Amino acid sequence: MFEGMNLKVKTIELETFSITRSLIGKREGNFLIMDIGSRATNLILVENGSVLINRSVDVGGNDITGTIADSLNVSKQRAEMFKREGKDFINEKETAIVIPVLELLGGEARRIMIAYKEKNKNAKIDGIVLSGGSSGLAGIDKYFQRMLGVEVSKGNPWKDISYDTKLALSIEKIGSSFSVVLGLALRGMEDEHGKK
Repeated sequence: MFEGMNLKVKTIELETFSITRSLIGKREGNFLIMDIGSRATNLILVENGSVLINRSVDVGGNDITGTIADSLNVSKQRAEMFKREGKDFINEKETAIVIPVLELLGGEARRIMIAYKEKNKNAKIDGIVLSGGSSGLAGIDKYFQRMLGVEVSKGNPWKDISYDTKLALSIEKIGSSFSVVLGLALRGMEDEHGKK
């Protein structure tokens, strides 16, 4: 297939490894990545830079948007706009709007953390890193931190990459959308550096 397009494939990699490389890298410690996509959420448990568990849950940003739309009796397009504008549906009086979807994701995250701790008695999760389009939902980090009792941060795949400071605002808005592609780029750079 690729030969017909005059493309030479150097590497094929699961997005799990690319996301892990761009968000965690070689950091010491145990982290849970919650990559909240539009249709599904990937939960990736990483121990000292290595993927131990990868679980996909068929719940994502579209479900959050649908819940907001139904609760406020607005179109999904309008609900998506509210979501992107930074309206906090989690920590304000509208809390009940999103909690059922987030409770499901938090429950899956909790199960993974419990299973990991049962197999590794002295282990602890050092942090949860949010990624994906819906990780930008206002208050989502605070919600999961309260629910799971672990520090939660929004992932920054650009942390190890230099860029023009004029782009900082744009990169902040779209940053986590580039987790996979930046992880692949970092892999390519590691591969090239390893050849020297």
